[in-house]
Amino acid sequence: FQAEDGIRDVERSRGLGDVYKRQIQSGDDVILSKMNRKFSSGDYLKLIGKLKRIIPGIAITTDIMVGFPSERESNFKNTLALIKKIVPLRVHIFNYSKRGGTNACNFKGEVGTLIKKERARRLQTISEACSLQFRKRFLGQTMKVLFEKKEHGYWLGHTDNYINCRIQSGRDLKNMLSPVKLKKINSGYIDCDFPCQTKKRSVK
Repeated sequence: FQAEDGIRDVERSRGLGDVYKRQIQSGDDVILSKMNRKFSSGDYLKLIGKLKRIIPGIAITTDIMVGFPSERESNFKNTLALIKKIVPLRVHIFNYSKRGGTNACNFKGEVGTLIKKERARRLQTISEACSLQFRKRFLGQTMKVLFEKKEHGYWLGHTDNYINCRIQSGRDLKNMLSPVKLKKINSGYIDCDFPCQTKKRSVK
């Protein structure tokens, strides 16, 4: 796991959007070691810091596993701290479940179901706050949005860094790439207005 490798991955996929996903799974070095991960939380933070300097608007998405065997409250708090530092757009949260044939199934220190649910809830709360913080940065800006479908009177699409946007329009915007002004966060979407003409982009 090298910061330079992550940067090359992003450079190769710039045409797919300014978003970077890497499964960190835990923000605690003890747990990462037990997971047999070949990187530390510090390595991950170093990579994210470099990416944000190169692409200031890049969106970070990641996966976090809750309740890995022997995960203590102190370990979990390190994961919460890491999420707060990277301010991701999205976090996929899943609870550890025992699977036969894996090294982890023989580990001691099983985390109870109620504790896993409670930790997942806390992580979800912080993840949503980080997503809100990230998206607020772009309010008032004009960004290009690719509109894909219409639901309940709104055309839905996303920016290059995968911020979900919506706009009301009687025009057919399917597969239209349009500069729009990001106005207001409304749940999982940002409401937008048209500042100028749309243009057609070929979508294959």
